[in-house]
Amino acid sequence: MNTTPLLEIKNLKKSYGALSVTDDVSLTVEKGEIHALIGPNGAGKTTLVGQLSGLVPSDSGRIYFEGKDITGLTTAERAQLGLGRSFQITSVFPTLSALENVALVVRAHAGLGFHFWKAAHRYEAAQKKASEWLAKVGLAQAGDGPCAELAHGELRQLELAMALAANPQLLVLDEPMAGLGPTESQQMVQLLAELKQHYGVLLIEHDMDAVFSLADRISVLVSGRVVFSGSVDEVRESEVVQRAYLGDNDE
Repeated sequence: MNTTPLLEIKNLKKSYGALSVTDDVSLTVEKGEIHALIGPNGAGKTTLVGQLSGLVPSDSGRIYFEGKDITGLTTAERAQLGLGRSFQITSVFPTLSALENVALVVRAHAGLGFHFWKAAHRYEAAQKKASEWLAKVGLAQAGDGPCAELAHGELRQLELAMALAANPQLLVLDEPMAGLGPTESQQMVQLLAELKQHYGVLLIEHDMDAVFSLADRISVLVSGRVVFSGSVDEVRESEVVQRAYLGDNDE
């Protein structure tokens, strides 16, 4: 039986001058589980996500993906291995439609890029696949208008579709509930519960109702350090976690 974690973070550190933002962070994400990372503002969650995706270089520590050391790989190389990320702030092409945004990801992952002279049927296949991903996240009726016309919740759904279109094995989701209304949040929770059957998920989220309903394990990050890891019940009962949420600093 293969016991290698899908993602393993070992002693990851990042400082800016005298400010230590992530401080000796270690955690794992297994295949088919949702591991939630929670913590007050200023805990270092966004920096850690940047380190995982390759956007923020680490000062020390290692990152392993399916047992392979990816610490020195670029963002694109990590994505090719199967590490997918959605961002806290939506990052789509606002002048393109939802379908066009997702189709670009499908084409890039298939190696088509922007070579428009290649066979038209391959682009039609990419469009079809993009439509399937949009339907998966609840955006089948997104329309042909530019993404700038979509509501915030729809943009969050679109970004998740784009992450899925890259055919990841691990999803790093940075506050997918941010800005969603109650109905949209419930829809996102249902979708993430379904996705867990096929992907490992590292979920960074402030919505504790969503975290408690979705997570298999939870790690609590405070001032750049993991101060507690455990099951949902263990986190609920932890005095360390309760104290962590008494204060709220800006990140």
